[in-house]
Amino acid sequence: MAHGAIAPSTAEFAGILKKALTASNGKPLAAAALARRTGLSRSTMYAYLAGSSLPSPKSLDLLLTAVGVPAGQQRRLSTLRDAAADARLAGPGPAAPLAAAVAHTLPADPGELVGRAEQLAELTGRARDVPSGRGGAVALTGPAGVGKTGLALRWAHQHIAEFADGAVYLDLGGYAAGPPREPGAALAELLRAFGADDTAPTDRTGERLAQLRTAVGGRKPLVILDNALDDEQLRVLLAGLSTAFVLITSRDLLPGLSVAGEVARIPVRPLDEAAALDLVQRYVPSPLRQPAAVTRAVVARCVGLPLALRIVAGQLGRGWPTGGTLAVDRLLGLPAVAQRGRQQLSLREVLGWSERRLPESTARALRLLAVVPVARLSTETAAAALGQSLSQTSRQLRRLLRAHLLEPLGHNQFRLHDLIRGYARERALAVDDEAARTAAEDRLIEHFVDAGQWASQTLFPATAPTEGVKVHERRRAQGWFDQQWPQLVDLIASTVRRDAPAATVRLVQVIRKPVLEGRIRVRESVELFLAGLAAARSVGDHAAEAVLLRNVGSTLRILGNDADAIGYFEEAAEASRKLGDDEALAGTVSELGNVHLWAGRLTDAIDHYQQALQFADRGGSVLAAAIAHNNLSICYRKRNDHRAAMDHANAALAHYQQLGAESGIARTRCQLCEIATDMGDFDTAAAEAGAALTWARTVGSRQVEAEVLNVLGEMHRANAQHALSRAHHVAALAGAQSVDDDYEQARVHEGIGWSHQASAEVALAQQAWRQSFAMYRAMGADDAARVEVLLTADA
Repeated sequence: MAHGAIAPSTAEFAGILKKALTASNGKPLAAAALARRTGLSRSTMYAYLAGSSLPSPKSLDLLLTAVGVPAGQQRRLSTLRDAAADARLAGPGPAAPLAAAVAHTLPADPGELVGRAEQLAELTGRARDVPSGRGGAVALTGPAGVGKTGLALRWAHQHIAEFADGAVYLDLGGYAAGPPREPGAALAELLRAFGADDTAPTDRTGERLAQLRTAVGGRKPLVILDNALDDEQLRVLLAGLSTAFVLITSRDLLPGLSVAGEVARIPVRPLDEAAALDLVQRYVPSPLRQPAAVTRAVVARCVGLPLALRIVAGQLGRGWPTGGTLAVDRLLGLPAVAQRGRQQLSLREVLGWSERRLPESTARALRLLAVVPVARLSTETAAAALGQSLSQTSRQLRRLLRAHLLEPLGHNQFRLHDLIRGYARERALAVDDEAARTAAEDRLIEHFVDAGQWASQTLFPATAPTEGVKVHERRRAQGWFDQQWPQLVDLIASTVRRDAPAATVRLVQVIRKPVLEGRIRVRESVELFLAGLAAARSVGDHAAEAVLLRNVGSTLRILGNDADAIGYFEEAAEASRKLGDDEALAGTVSELGNVHLWAGRLTDAIDHYQQALQFADRGGSVLAAAIAHNNLSICYRKRNDHRAAMDHANAALAHYQQLGAESGIARTRCQLCEIATDMGDFDTAAAEAGAALTWARTVGSRQVEAEVLNVLGEMHRANAQHALSRAHHVAALAGAQSVDDDYEQARVHEGIGWSHQASAEVALAQQAWRQSFAMYRAMGADDAARVEVLLTADA
């Protein structure tokens, strides 16, 4: 319109203002950019530029000065603004609800989204389920950077035609650089967006609420309340929008509104790998795309967050070198590829807003949990690291979960994803002193040592177990090792890195019995025992050095590396002699006997076991004597001296029973079953094996269970019950594989070969025996010679 005496409408003035802002620098300025320059909220700027609200004289001066509009033009715009305000006041009576110009203040459509079809469809369903004449509210909740706002705006633009009564956007500033929007201020902005005058005093929230109800009336506009802080910030606003369809986004779970049924919640989760890769590739020109393996490795650092993925896309789009990596600290600081009309932000900024909204005690908990070197947390481990009670820690974990800063992984299991961990670790280094950070890890180590010793003693008691130790306690102990093993490994590695050898030794000692008696994680334990050995030597702990030398040798022997195992055993024996530790010497000499037994050198094996028995008697070690007797029983059985084998087995059983060492009892019963089978006493064999199997299943020992099932399979084969034999061997396979027991797996294949042979399935028998032979030979076991005879005979 011409700039004359005719007063412009609010909408016309918005058009004039936009042209003036564009003309000041030759480029259009987005509402978000103008909001940053002036300190006004984005929703206020959207309302000014959309013509649904008229800027105050003060706001107009601030805006025009901030963007450098010449003084003369500023005066003309101020005159027009005043004319528009006068015309509005002189209008025909009170405005009807949703004044003549229908409110539309949505930011730009972000465009097509990747991997969000399900959430868009659910939003549509929720909107259509709202009864006619009534309002509804849906909250999109999820972590920072997951794309909640983009999802809300995309859906709003797709369905804007369905909201003839307008579409209004309001940023509540829940997680932003400034303070969150107070309910009264938010009500005032909504009033302006709907073209109503805010006549209530600043502190009269109730009056503004009444005005908003009047302004909205019985209409049904779409209202997006973006970036809400919590339930309390939303309650008043929702009361004034009872007939609107309200779409909320928040990092908070909004439990109060969700549980009460006032808001339907739709979780917005990180993208899966396929969608994440798709999103990145859409931003990267074809000539600059990296090999799939490079892209996949880098995308994995983004944990499915679209904001992080756009950052990666920006790097790849600039021709990132093949094989490039992106450290978490760099990823946190880089800006994302901007979406249409959206501000460019870094992850560090976005995550910082979440931290600033936490109580300081919870923010400190987040920082300290980020510096302890474990991937998974429980309430107990978090309480140990923080040095707090379980109840206090539980409250803080709930706050972090509610703010999507902690990810639930199942019952009482949580984790910080890499980006949040990286950000919080940065903050810890900047805010918390080194003593506090070190103390957190030291407390966690103490917790793992104490808990690990309890679990080890519960599963593998060296003496009679305490009265009242129940089956569920053993299962709980086994569950502890299953769940906490990765954390133990991480802690050991951390103590090595920070040169804390005493802590390394204590943690490595926790895994000794589970590995060597329970046969769990044997392969990966060699490096852990070696780390413990180096640590023991560095602090001059000769007793621990002797034990760890034997532990390394034992794991190598189990894995079939006899040559190296002998070297470690000989060093361990010499160390025990120097210490005068006959019990330890007995154990090491027995291990040397095991190497000879494994290789089929029965005379050498018997000699070592008899020496071990003498050292055990001299040192008064009932356990070492039991082990020596059991091993002697195995040797004499291999020599077909069943009477001597039975005597030594019974002596071992008596010692184990004296100690209450149930694992030893079960293994000795296996030995008695095999002797009875050789002697044709199948009833005794079945009784001994049945008792061992019951114990193994009761306490969850997969290794002993596999051993017993193989023994039963061999017993049934000797009794010509080939179908039962095969069934037991097949059942043994899963247990043997679960604990990486190659010897029992080889026994499985040998037994299955015999069952095929009995059914005249010669080719299948040969196949099974070849598998068995290969495994025995790889371990250096003398059993390989027995199977080789079978293969040669059928060739």
